[in-house]
Parts: sequence; structure tokens; C-alpha cells
Amino acid sequence: MKPTTVAKFFAGRMHYAWVVLVVMFFAMLAGVGVRAAPGVMILPLERAFGWSVGTISAAVSINIILMGFTGPFLTGLVQVIGLRRTILGCMTLLAAGTGLSLLMSSPWQLFLTWGVMVGIGAGAGAVGMAAALANRWFVARSGLAMGLLSAANAAASPLWLAVACHRRPSLGQ
Repeated sequence: MKPTTVAKFFAGRMHYAWVVLVVMFFAMLAGVGVRAAPGVMILPLERAFGWSVGTISAAVSINIILMGFTGPFLTGLVQVIGLRRTILGCMTLLAAGTGLSLLMSSPWQLFLTWGVMVGIGAGAGAVGMAAALANRWFVARSGLAMGLLSAANAAASPLWLAVACHRRPSLGQ
């Protein structure tokens, strides 16, 4: 379906900016939520691979540092290549890092997938991206848009961690 077809579908019913906001809301939930997942997986990774908590935590630390460090640069990239391409690039990198982690067997692969790839990909969930979207698509209700996207950013970690712990009760203990 072409973007113009989607726009025609919503014409008269809802402004297309709200569709963009909903898509970005779920992109932020995914990006920040996936970034938070290793916190629940430290003990299972330690048991499965025999890696130390320090090694796993170092990869998670790189992840957090890269998410925070790349956020402003990714927001600047929106000005160069556009919001859609930036978000799609980040989500592709996030999905690739998450998918490739299924094949990891040594610590350097953990650092590459969850540390670097997921860290940079999760930058799509940074607050700067929310501000870029709110400023670009909204004039009258930019505060509401920014508030909703900030809520997605804040709710992602507890939401995904609750789901992960609910599905595997032994992880929450």
C-alpha cells in the first residue's frame, strides 16, 4: 500500500500526523523495550554460556551509552535523510541485532549485537526523535504529541520487563 493510499484512506477522518504519531509510539516502545531486555536476561545468559555478570553488564553498558550518545546524532540525521528513513534504519539495525543474537556463542558477539547494534538501533526511541516528530508534524498539539511519545519512552522498559518476567517467572526472582 502506497503512502498516498493510506493518506487518502484517512482523509477527512483523521489527520495523517496522528498515524505517524501512533507508528512512532510503537517504534519507541519497541526500541526502548528491546534495549531494556538484557537486564532480565543476565542470569539466563550467565547460565547458558558461562559468561560472567561483568561481561554481560559491560555489553549492556555499551548498549546504554550508545543509545544515549547516538540519540542527538540520529535526530540530526532526520534533517539529512528524513524521519522515515532514519526510523526505518534504526528499526532495521535493532531487528538485525536482536535476530543475530540468536546465533551468538562468544562474548564479542554479545558486544556486537546487544552492545553496538541494539544500542544504536534503540536510539530511535530517544527523546530527541520524539521532539523531531512533534515539531515536524504538529503545530497546535505539539505538547500532546511530545507527551505521548515521552510516555512511550518511559513505559517501554517496565512494560517489556513485566512481560518478560510474567512469561518466565524464574527470571523475576
